[in-house]
Amino acid sequence: MSKMFVGASIMTLVDEGKVSLDDPVTKFIPQLDKWMVAVEKDEAHILLKPPVRPVTIRHVLSHTSGLAGVRSSRKSPDRTALR
Repeated sequence: MSKMFVGASIMTLVDEGKVSLDDPVTKFIPQLDKWMVAVEKDEAHILLKPPVRPVTIRHVLSHTSGLAGVRSSRKSPDRTALR
């Protein structure tokens, strides 16, 4: 649910001219300057390389940044209807 609000908030900042969709993410989160992308993967290894071009706000909002989510080892919540 928070993705909607973050996206809407960022677009408000874009409308106000405070942020550009083409700004690199590292402008706001400098810790991501060592971002790596997987270029080759098999059962034995994963080959990582720096991205060819900087990851932008546009990439993150459109889910094309290459940033992988962390998978939880917890069980998914019970979806049983409440009675």
